[in-house]
Amino acid sequence: MKFPHPTALVLLLCLIAATAMMVSCGGDDNGGITNPPAKELDSPDIGHLGTFSHTFKNTGTFAYHCRHHSMTAQVLVVIGAPATASVSITDNNFSGSVTVDTSGTVTWTNNGNNPHTVTSN
Repeated sequence: MKFPHPTALVLLLCLIAATAMMVSCGGDDNGGITNPPAKELDSPDIGHLGTFSHTFKNTGTFAYHCRHHSMTAQVLVVIGAPATASVSITDNNFSGSVTVDTSGTVTWTNNGNNPHTVTSN
């Protein structure tokens, strides 16, 4: 039985590992593997009277939901808007959509009894 050239075998094993582990086989690129973009909003569970704050760096519309319930809303980030905004969370409801400036911060407060999240759509 003839074995493949050692370099070819190493490259094959590296390709298999990169595919399985989602890591690069070296070099500046990611070996052709694309990781999904990070979510703009991805809070942990927010308990009763807990808060979560996020500062937005870019303009745009950022839709979000609760991972546990069918609640949705959005943050609109535009130049010249207020620097801060607050959202009250009650059980099964966000108090509404808000608008902030770039580098503006939104703070969510859970006034409900159940845990909730703020998660990008």
